[in-house]
Amino acid sequence: DRSKVEEMDVLSPCAKREVESLSPSLILSNPPYLTKKEMDEIPDNVKNEPEMALFGGEDGLLFYKRLISLSKETGVPILCEMGAEQKAGVEKLLLTKNTKKETPTPSNLFRLLIK
Repeated sequence: DRSKVEEMDVLSPCAKREVESLSPSLILSNPPYLTKKEMDEIPDNVKNEPEMALFGGEDGLLFYKRLISLSKETGVPILCEMGAEQKAGVEKLLLTKNTKKETPTPSNLFRLLIK
């Protein structure tokens, strides 16, 4: 099988319809996840990045809320990067019977698989 990559705006009101029409086997995301506080404290070299690539809402969970919702609505699993500061908030969002949460990896990163 071949992989096909599609780009989409998960915050768009049409995102659910787009996921359903594409019928992907996985949603892969590296969403912006910095909180307002983290944005104020980032190093100068990171400040050159566009804010839309870094800022994940006041609590850093804006994109996770939408990704988890899309996964639950469409049945498509998601795999995404998560900041350490978002761990507790994302865990709360994942507390449902249809969600599997993996434990931290040795490199202290967290992996999420929503199924």
